Amino acid sequence: MNRHKIAITAQSSTRSARGKHALILGVIVSSVVAATCATYAYVRLRGRETRVVACPARPRVGDYLVYGYYPYWASSTSPPAMIAFEELTHVSHAFVWPRPDGSLHIPRLFNPTSLVQEAHAKKCKALLCVGGGGENSASFRHVTSNDALRAMLVRAVRGLVVTHRYDGVEINWEFPRDAEDGTNLVRLVHELRDCLGTAALISVTVNGSHHGSQHIDVRALCQVVDLFPVMTYDYHGSWSAVSGHNAPLLAYGGAEGDVSSGMAYWLARGLPRAKILLGLAFYGRSFDAVDVGHKFTRSRAHTYSEIALLRGNGYVRRWDATAQVPYLLSEEKATLISYDDLLSLSKKIDYVKSEQFGGVMIWHVAGDIHRGRHWLLHGVGACVRGARLLAGALPQVAPDTSQERMILSQQPREK
Repeated sequence: MNRHKIAITAQSSTRSARGKHALILGVIVSSVVAATCATYAYVRLRGRETRVVACPARPRVGDYLVYGYYPYWASSTSPPAMIAFEELTHVSHAFVWPRPDGSLHIPRLFNPTSLVQEAHAKKCKALLCVGGGGENSASFRHVTSNDALRAMLVRAVRGLVVTHRYDGVEINWEFPRDAEDGTNLVRLVHELRDCLGTAALISVTVNGSHHGSQHIDVRALCQVVDLFPVMTYDYHGSWSAVSGHNAPLLAYGGAEGDVSSGMAYWLARGLPRAKILLGLAFYGRSFDAVDVGHKFTRSRAHTYSEIALLRGNGYVRRWDATAQVPYLLSEEKATLISYDDLLSLSKKIDYVKSEQFGGVMIWHVAGDIHRGRHWLLHGVGACVRGARLLAGALPQVAPDTSQERMILSQQPREK
């Protein structure tokens, strides 16, 4: 994992002059850019840390990865040129998926050239995402169980990666159903590694709980897989018995799962912390229910940009102090909407840092865009880099002005 901290160390009196020069330089930099730059670095001088303002050529995310999905259907409303790739280290271009004959289905709106160019221009790595939910993963079982079809799939993936200059591939098989599927997933990934070489990135998506995960061969996959994005969301939805939170950080009464338990599951299975990416949801789910934990008849997903517009328009925001997530309620409509805002996302980022995971994953990076502007992504990037929310800084309505009306402190978090 790349490290982007700035550290200047003077370890002896013979280097004191150099240390003084570094301090003077830090003061000069601070005076020039303090008004416009909120990125800080630590300069170590004679055993003491002095905070100075540093404004790199572009903001990065420090010690943690920010891995976002860009779904092909977003291109019609939020083209790649609209995405703030400078806030990401990796983007996964979703989705293409296997056909029964081992070839790849490429949707009409899937535009590799535009996405890869925009990502690379901001020094963001681009991965080809193969698979997805529902029918997108339907042919994995058949194709990977046959040596010839699996080889054809590997060649098709390599062809797209090489032609369009992707930096690697993600396998998003939702989900292996038995031990044979697990074995064939390992075969597929190892053959992709052999075909793409050691320089290519390979990631494998996993679920945020034991459901659909028990057949993942962690030990065999870790030999060749660089990253494991964990889908720590969808803990409640249309399939649930009662209404609940989409992505609660912590367990609460009636919870069908939570983020921290999902991450603990993969640690117990042996995934290395540095390879695990915690999933952040830029969407939520509505229920025709009067509150959390009630029976309902309808549930559907909504992007963050859709949900944010509802607050103050018949919906009242509430905070679940146990689950550490917000939700909206409308008494008139008898509707609950579970979602994440910058406050709950910042708490999840804090959790990633405290547990020393590799970073975060976002589904998806166009989900917070309204009128061409991100409402969450810049705040997430700032929090990952070390900023923190000031008390009372959460927007009262849908954020629309002055950096989404979300005030970030200019103090790095304590390490």
